[in-house]
Amino acid sequence: MTTILVVEDVKVNAMLISAALEHLDATLYFAVNGVEAIEMFEQHDIDLILMDLHLPQMNGFDAVDRIRESERYRQRNIPIIAITANALMEEKTQFLKSTGLADYITKPIRKDTLVNAVLKHLPQHEPKARTINLA
Repeated sequence: MTTILVVEDVKVNAMLISAALEHLDATLYFAVNGVEAIEMFEQHDIDLILMDLHLPQMNGFDAVDRIRESERYRQRNIPIIAITANALMEEKTQFLKSTGLADYITKPIRKDTLVNAVLKHLPQHEPKARTINLA
């Protein structure tokens, strides 16, 4: 079964993401800041990360850097999709190349954009999802 780590500090957005991905055969783990994201990543076998970039306690960029330092990440090169409320100043390809992220989506989150980004990076998807650890 596919596992997705959703790092989002706004509960409504987390619920929106959960609803958008409910048709996938995936377990969703949730974290509300970068510190929790690192802990969840270390505790679970994660296949994809949806990472808000503007988080309390530790921002998404710092959390991504810490996750990439882990042996688990280096062994599997897990796709990380950024979620950002800010329109990026750089062109998308340039931003992805400079950050090493797999993709990004902007807020407000559109269901079709989110699902397409996830499916692009998890081609082995199956229908139906299970959600756990929604804080």
